[in-house]
Amino acid sequence: APQLDSPYNPDVSDDVAAAAAEAMKSAGGDWGPVFVYGSFLISESWGILIDRVPEMKVGMLRGFVRRNVTCSGFAGLMEEENGIVIGQVVLGLKPHERRLLDAVIEDTFEMVSVGVKIMEEDPPQDVECTTYLFKPQFMDGLSDDDWEMEAFC
Repeated sequence: APQLDSPYNPDVSDDVAAAAAEAMKSAGGDWGPVFVYGSFLISESWGILIDRVPEMKVGMLRGFVRRNVTCSGFAGLMEEENGIVIGQVVLGLKPHERRLLDAVIEDTFEMVSVGVKIMEEDPPQDVECTTYLFKPQFMDGLSDDDWEMEAFC
């Protein structure tokens, strides 16, 4: 079998070797920050899911509110013009860890891109994150109350 990591392997073209090297880099790299605002604020959730607690920084998301998902302990995020949600910006997830996170998110959520302000920076830094927004067709499944960590725990 050809060795894809060797630039001197005559059985592998330069294009294939470059593509393989890029794929290996992508497989081990970071897919970008994720903003979490509910059960994944709790370090035990991460320990159970990925067997470690990733780096997290306090983040503020404007234009959204966090609500209880009816008949569950989970939080849902919805747009609201003057809303503010305080959560965590998760940094450094490996691709397989990110796939695990995506896999445990219910179908009532969709992944979206949002701008979050990292509050631990001086001055606070704006960063583009992905997060999970409650789908509009399921909004009747959210209560009028903010999600509470104590109730979840």
